[in-house]
Amino acid sequence: MPIYKYKDTNTGKVWEEFQTIAGREKFLKENPHIKQQVNWSCGSIDGILAKDKQMADVAKQHYNFSGNKGIQSSLKEYLPDGAREF
Repeated sequence: MPIYKYKDTNTGKVWEEFQTIAGREKFLKENPHIKQQVNWSCGSIDGILAKDKQMADVAKQHYNFSGNKGIQSSLKEYLPDGAREF
């Protein structure tokens, strides 16, 4: 299910909701003062940080597995901070 971002036009409050498409349509129909906002992050910061850590772990495994350390060393500066420690 997607995460939708909403803004209450009466109070200015902005929040995110995890709901179905049908749930979003019903919610917006029942609450005309609520407007859907563009959700650029597509999720919470915690989720993004967790995904960065997961990708750093994958990069670290690839680095450790590779026998060509010269190429890997040149790529090291482009890895996330957590993946640079070997």
